[in-house]
Amino acid sequence: MVKTIGRLYFLRQLLLSIMLLCAGVVGAHAATPVASSNVLTLNGKSSYWLGANYAWYNYGTDFGTGAWGKYTDWNSIAKDFGAMHAQGVHVVRWWVFGDGRYSPEFSSAGAVTGLDSYVFTNIDQALQIAANNKISLLLTVIDGSMWAPPTSSSGLQMGGHKAIVTDAAIQKSYLDKALKPLLQHIAANPNRAQVAGYDLVNEPEAQMSGYWGGSNLAPAAVQTFVKQCASYVHSYSGGRYATVGSATPYYVGAWKNLGLDFYQIHYYSWMDFSNGAGSGLPTYASLNLDKPCIVGEFSTANASYGLLDTNVQSANWYLNTIYTNGYAGALAWSYHVGDSATNWTSFQPVYTNWNSLHSAVVGP
Repeated sequence: MVKTIGRLYFLRQLLLSIMLLCAGVVGAHAATPVASSNVLTLNGKSSYWLGANYAWYNYGTDFGTGAWGKYTDWNSIAKDFGAMHAQGVHVVRWWVFGDGRYSPEFSSAGAVTGLDSYVFTNIDQALQIAANNKISLLLTVIDGSMWAPPTSSSGLQMGGHKAIVTDAAIQKSYLDKALKPLLQHIAANPNRAQVAGYDLVNEPEAQMSGYWGGSNLAPAAVQTFVKQCASYVHSYSGGRYATVGSATPYYVGAWKNLGLDFYQIHYYSWMDFSNGAGSGLPTYASLNLDKPCIVGEFSTANASYGLLDTNVQSANWYLNTIYTNGYAGALAWSYHVGDSATNWTSFQPVYTNWNSLHSAVVGP
C-alpha cells in the first residue's frame, strides 16, 4: 500500500510539473489560457473572474444596525474600493448578514420579522461605491455561523438561528422577509448591474453532520434550504447568479442539482502536500461538475512574493495553479480581514502584476 501510494504521488507530481510546463507557467511571464467550458459570463462579457474578499469592514455589522450601534466607516470603504480597483480587483466578495447579529430581525420565537431601516441604506451605499470603482460584487448573504449555537455580548445575540433550516415556517419567514426584499431592492437599484450574484451561505459544512466537525444540521435539510434560496434568487434578483461557498474542493459535490448557477470552493495551504511538493487543489475537470466553479477563497499569506516566483506555495504559484487547473475565477482572502490567512500588502504587487499579464482574459 505504501509503495502504491508513493508511486501515485510521484506520478501526480510528474503530471503536475508537465502540466505547468506545457501551460507556460514555469519560466514564463503569464500562464497560457486553458480551453474549458468553465467560463462565467456577466452582463454579456465572458471572463476569468479575478477578485478579492473584502470581506467586511466589521463582521456582521456592515448592513443593518443593532445593539452596538452603527460604526461602519463608509468613507474608508470607498477609499478601499478605489485602491482595489487600481490594483486590478474586478470582483469583490462582501458578506451581508454574517451570523445574524445585526440583521435580519428575529422574533422571540425565532422567526424573521424583516430588515431594519439601515439595511437598504447600506446596500445602496455599497452598490454606489462598487459602481464608482467599476467593481462587481458577489454578496455572501449569510455565514454558516448563523446556524451555530447562540452566544451573546452586551445584549446582542450571535448565531442561534438554525431554525431557518429546520423549521419550514421559520424558513419561509427568512425567504419572504429577508432574502426576497434584499433581492428585490437590489434588482430595482440603478446600480444593480454591479451585483454579479449571491453567495447564499459561506461554508455551510461547518454546521453539517458528517462534514468538517459539524454536527448541528442534517445535510439534506441544508441542501433543501440552499435549493429554496437559489429559487428565490432566480425569481427576484433580476437575472443574477446563485452559488454557495463550499469549505473545501472535496465537499463541492454536495451542492450539485440544487439550482446553483456556478460552484465555489475554498482552498488553503493546509490542503497542499505536507512536504510542500505540490498543490492539493484538484483540477476543475476532476471534480465532475456540471457548472463553472471558482476558487472563492485562497490565502494571501504566502511563503514568498516574487512577481514571477514559480516556487510551490508562492503567491504567483497560487494564482497560476488556480488558473491552469481550469477554474473560472480566483478571489483572494483577503483585502481587509486581519487574520492569519491575510497579507494583502505583500500579496498585492504579485496580484496586480498577474492581472496585468492576463489582461486579455480577466474581468468581468
